[in-house]
Amino acid sequence: MTETNGVGAQVRRLRQNRGLSQEELAEKAGVNLKTLCGVERDETSPRLDTLHKLARALGVRTAELLQPGSTADLEDRDAEDMMLIGIRSVLMPARGTTYEDVDPPSLDELTRQAVGLRQMHDDGRNTSLVQVAPGIIRSARAAVRQYQGQDRDKALEVLAVAYRESAHALAQLGREDLAGHALTLAADAAEESGNVLLAGHCVYSTAWVYLRQRRLEDAVRHCVTAADEIEPRSMRRTSTLHLATWGNLLLMASAAAVRNNQPETARELLRAASAAAELQDNDPPEESRLFSLSLVPAKVRMMAVEHAVIAFRPGEALQLRRTIPEDAPGVGVIARSRFLLDVANAYYMQGRPGHAVTVLSKLKRTRPGWLKHQRYAKDLTRQIVEARARRLPNDLVDLAEFLGVAV
Repeated sequence: MTETNGVGAQVRRLRQNRGLSQEELAEKAGVNLKTLCGVERDETSPRLDTLHKLARALGVRTAELLQPGSTADLEDRDAEDMMLIGIRSVLMPARGTTYEDVDPPSLDELTRQAVGLRQMHDDGRNTSLVQVAPGIIRSARAAVRQYQGQDRDKALEVLAVAYRESAHALAQLGREDLAGHALTLAADAAEESGNVLLAGHCVYSTAWVYLRQRRLEDAVRHCVTAADEIEPRSMRRTSTLHLATWGNLLLMASAAAVRNNQPETARELLRAASAAAELQDNDPPEESRLFSLSLVPAKVRMMAVEHAVIAFRPGEALQLRRTIPEDAPGVGVIARSRFLLDVANAYYMQGRPGHAVTVLSKLKRTRPGWLKHQRYAKDLTRQIVEARARRLPNDLVDLAEFLGVAV
């Protein structure tokens, strides 16, 4: 069976190979047993000094815990690094890099290419995205250098989108720091274009990266500050796209606040986002989805489900779930998929692992490329596997093997 290759899996493999129980390793290393259990389950990001103690007790170099797996695993990592050379070069060009004055594609063609990147992101084709993006970024930069006036602003918008979608893929591939740099470039291009809503989208994406890095207070502060800067003076007289950007920033801030044990702040932010969502069009134009954020009541209710799951209220989460149509218009495919992970978690928390596996298996069929990169799905599947006392059902075995979870 396939095993995960994270730090926790490596610690567990080495401990078991040495015939040590968790209690014995914790005592030998001088670390708390609860801490060790959290490390092995990949529930916590261990401090370097904790890893050093564990490595010393296991008789290995600390680097072996930070770079776990077989030689093949390391070769895979090297191959991934090679694959990222192109995107690294355009995001962080070397001193002295020159750019050829080439004729850029038309703005319509550039926009079409940016839509293609967005589709790759929605489909979970992150590896393909980071390989295609460098060429689009170079073309957009050429357009920015050669065009003037409104055409230049449009080229800057496309450049910002290319940076942003590259960041989304890089984060899913576990390169959050590089993703953060790409989002800084995206925000700079959006602000230079004068597109306030696109800049807000970049702030939203940056906060999402902060969440992945567990920078909860930074995520709240980042979104709330940006939301304050574009807060509408009148909800009724503000464009729906402006309201959507403002509301989405509040939604992301609420996601960070509820994780940071700030329930009242999270609820207040969610209520404000809900007020904005009630004034939205159900199906914004395709181009608006590329350059700005959409917001509908169903998306806010999905976030309310997320809040309930994080607060360990699975019954409330599943009750809210029934108020959200499966085909609710205006909800992006990624938001809908992420919502289903929360539904699966709520089922598991209620002691209904079979229902959780059914939801996860459906995502495996319909969104395999996206699901494979979701740490949330892997952690949930691992919990279900480890909680089973009897023989694992075939659908759970298939799911675990697909996600790289040891069975």
